[in-house]
Parts: sequence; structure tokens; C-alpha cells
Amino acid sequence: MENRDAIRQYLLETDLDFRQWVTDHRKLNQESDVLAAQVIPTPLLEAALQRIKRRKLLIRDRIERRIAEVMSHVTS
Repeated sequence: MENRDAIRQYLLETDLDFRQWVTDHRKLNQESDVLAAQVIPTPLLEAALQRIKRRKLLIRDRIERRIAEVMSHVTS
């Protein structure tokens, strides 16, 4: 796990796309938390929350794929 954390930190420092993905993911987390905290969910609110969740998953997949790519180069 330390190796993975080191690779993540390296990518944050050197890969502009990776850094943007992480930033976007954090912002979407915050938006999701705000929407989820609404007392009375509406269909429009639920739809917005679902869009955010899909976008978060897409970004998370990109982040994980990039980490896996670097890990495969480091370990081979």
C-alpha cells in the first residue's frame, strides 16, 4: 500500500490530468454531500445526485487506471 500511496503522490505532483481528476472528484464529493443532506429529496435533486455519482465513478476509474499503469511500469 505504501507503494500505491507513493505513486499517487508522485502523480499528483507530476501529472496535470491526474491532479485535475483528483480535484474534480473532491469537488463532486462535496456537491454530493450537500445534495444528500437536503431534508426533502425531490426528483430533480435525486437526478442531480445520480449524475454526480456517475461522474465521480468515471473519474475514480480514471484515477485508478492511471495508478495501475504506473504501478505496472514500476513493478516490471
